[in-house]
Amino acid sequence: MQMNNKYFIFLIILLNLLVLSQSAITQSSIDNKWTQTEIIDNQSSFLLDNQNLKLNSSPKKHDMVTMKNGISAVIFGDEAYNKVFIQFWDIFGNIVSFKKFDVQGQDRHNYQISKTNQENEIFYAVVNNSLVYYGFLNQNSEVTRNCDFEQINQESSYNVQVKKGNKFINILIQANNDELFLYTVQIDIEGQQILSFRKNLKGTGLGFKYFKYSLFVSDNDSGKIVGNLWAQEFRVQIHDIDFSGNVAVEYQTNENSFLDYIINSEIQFNPKSHSYDQSFSTSVLSDTSTNLLKINTFQKNQSEFLTLCSQSYENQFFNGINLENIQYDVMNQEYLWIKAQNSSNNQTVVFFANPMNCQVYLQDNGEIIMYNSQFQNGMVFHTISKNGNFFLNTYGQIIGSLQTYSIQQINMVYPCLMSCQSCSQSFDICDVCVISLPERIGEKCECQDGFYDDGRNEQCQICDWGCETCSEQGSCNSCLISQPQRNLELNCACPKGYYDDFVSGQCQICDRGCATCSEQGSCDTCLISLPQRIIEQNCTCPDGYYDNQESEQCQTCQWGCATCSKQGNCDSCKFSQPERILNQICQCPDECHHKCKTCSDYNQCTECSNLRQGLQCEFCIEGYYIDKNEKCQKCSYQCETCQDQNSCLQCKIKEFLLPYCKQPAIGHFYLNKGNQLESQYLSCSIQCENCEGHYDNCTSCQGKNREIFDQNSEKKCQCKAGYHDNFGKQQDCEKCPKFCKKCLSHQFCTECDEKKENLIHDFLNGKCICKRGYRLSQLTQNCEKCYYYKGECLMKCPGNTIIDENQGVCLNQKISQKSRIIYYGYGFVVIYAIVCYIIYIVVKKKFERIFGILGMDFEEVIKKYKLQNMQGFIRRRKRVRQSAHQQIQVQNYRENNNQI
Repeated sequence: MQMNNKYFIFLIILLNLLVLSQSAITQSSIDNKWTQTEIIDNQSSFLLDNQNLKLNSSPKKHDMVTMKNGISAVIFGDEAYNKVFIQFWDIFGNIVSFKKFDVQGQDRHNYQISKTNQENEIFYAVVNNSLVYYGFLNQNSEVTRNCDFEQINQESSYNVQVKKGNKFINILIQANNDELFLYTVQIDIEGQQILSFRKNLKGTGLGFKYFKYSLFVSDNDSGKIVGNLWAQEFRVQIHDIDFSGNVAVEYQTNENSFLDYIINSEIQFNPKSHSYDQSFSTSVLSDTSTNLLKINTFQKNQSEFLTLCSQSYENQFFNGINLENIQYDVMNQEYLWIKAQNSSNNQTVVFFANPMNCQVYLQDNGEIIMYNSQFQNGMVFHTISKNGNFFLNTYGQIIGSLQTYSIQQINMVYPCLMSCQSCSQSFDICDVCVISLPERIGEKCECQDGFYDDGRNEQCQICDWGCETCSEQGSCNSCLISQPQRNLELNCACPKGYYDDFVSGQCQICDRGCATCSEQGSCDTCLISLPQRIIEQNCTCPDGYYDNQESEQCQTCQWGCATCSKQGNCDSCKFSQPERILNQICQCPDECHHKCKTCSDYNQCTECSNLRQGLQCEFCIEGYYIDKNEKCQKCSYQCETCQDQNSCLQCKIKEFLLPYCKQPAIGHFYLNKGNQLESQYLSCSIQCENCEGHYDNCTSCQGKNREIFDQNSEKKCQCKAGYHDNFGKQQDCEKCPKFCKKCLSHQFCTECDEKKENLIHDFLNGKCICKRGYRLSQLTQNCEKCYYYKGECLMKCPGNTIIDENQGVCLNQKISQKSRIIYYGYGFVVIYAIVCYIIYIVVKKKFERIFGILGMDFEEVIKKYKLQNMQGFIRRRKRVRQSAHQQIQVQNYRENNNQI
């Protein structure tokens, strides 16, 4: 292409998006007049010759990276000419340098390009069905690290992915074989000129589908492979990989799949990371057979991949839009561009979506907002961010021209931020803020402290109480200042023992005795104490106890006090006859205590009353106990000594059992403790030989194949592993049925023998059964492959059927009418031949018998018969020849006479 044939066009796309809805993003007014201006600084622009840049009938597959200095490196290929091109472009579309490689074979090409640890250097990898190539180049297309289009000794390969880690370039290759194994290669880029090459050709056996996988590499060079398995269409599988051959399956899931299978899609699953947050990635996949487009955004959170949004679009595209070989990239959290083409004229089109909710931008009439370029079969080779705007550098063949190729730059002028009422300098710098209470502040019109922007309406939303700043409801970023400090991890809640004062904003201490509270005078829980505090009375101590304001424990009032506020300060006295004097110590009147017969002071006995004993008459005599009125009451008739009416301390008959002095039972019984009159002995469970306190708290087991184990401070008798007692109904434990590892009865398995292949557990029916497509072989006692025929799974298909291995069924053979006639004809001929042969044998034997009687040999007779027939044939042929000779002579005679 000559220099005078080149032109560059600067296109400005004005998208005035005013209304965003939950189900789709629309704009209230659309200006579809796309203005054009010339691109500046195009004096040094140049292109390669037409053949090197010529595009096929469909857009080129390519890969691209942008370096720090704005130079963009693009790799693409021409399979028809077995060539691969690497070009370096500046932001104006000028080609800084280029390099061309020849690739062996005319097979499918796939390639990837990546940055390295050196500025202005790229790494590339190319695969076809025969070889894998790689190398390093700088922006001048000069070979670095002495590595120029090297070959990896690898078997036939189908696809390649390249990801840069910290010290290594990490390569993932999919082999072109039946198993579609993935192989890993790791190249050390730590040194300036030293290339340490480590490869691992060990097959992982993952069997991922074509293109339906991706490689994620962390800063520590650890990797994860995520993709769809070939054998399980909707199954997502995630693997850890350390590039040394070790692959470990993390988990599989069918839910929230961002890799749902799309038919006829040959687009590499290579998600684009969001530049503002590398944990977010967006993928765009298409199905050319149904014109289906699917947008997925997910977040990588440690070892998990969480789906943020997923949307499919099938009927929104007007006829003619071809979704084959689409391109896309994420510009910011509001915009994602997607490039496709119009199949009727191959015109390149660009439309847009929001990567955070996967919604495409629509007009008011529901049609997709779409920009139509002046190219056909175009590709986007450079995305530039400058002064708040984005530029897409595109390359392609000018519509209506067979040989003219050009570069256009599409200027994406974004609408103002949602928080801006107007903006002139940049889409993210506001001139005037939208109306909100409270008012928005700053050049981005952000919400004030204590409020957050929900991204759905103009009004700032208030944060949760206690938050000084927040990002969303229920997520505080900082807390209001308070003494004590609020707990940020608990969304700025007050610490334990404090409540939130909604007037002052401070955390206030709860009432004494409260562990937690919601307001003054209202405890939610009490401090732990013995005796227990009374929550209904705001966690105060019970009667007879007081709070000393130092310890969490309730303290005992002094003797004689019914209630008190502190030691030596009684508020009320215990009941007594005569009544106590309500002073600080609830002193008795000047009479002796009833325990004393005589005394020197009210409570100082010199002689005990009846039924009392001890230095101060503090004990009852043997066989009596002190009741709540401090009177001596007689113990139960079975007690020698007692604590109260229902609790013996010593039995009159030593063999009897405390605390009720009941006669002990003989084995397999336990004492059900109530009061002395209601207590009784009950039977232990069938598993226990002896028990204590409860019917299944066993001290020893009965029955075969049992053992004791602890459960919640009690001892249980259970069956040994592999045995059952028929849901606890049998004394002896019997062995579980065949293939059961654990069971509850002979008919109900809870766990199957994992050593048996193709065996699964039917949870509903408690059975260990062969999985679908297998049945139990009585000969091998294993689950063997079988095939379904008329509702049964057969080890061998019956006659007139054939095996369908993919479906696991026996199919009836269908014979056409023509074939049926042929088969019947063949059968009739065979039967006729057999009958003839039998007749021949029978006749032969009869003639042999007849000739034997006549003294003649059968074979000799046959020979003579054949000889006679032959002689007769010769005589007949001789007569025929003579007759023919005579006719010829007569004819000749007639002809001669006619001539005369």
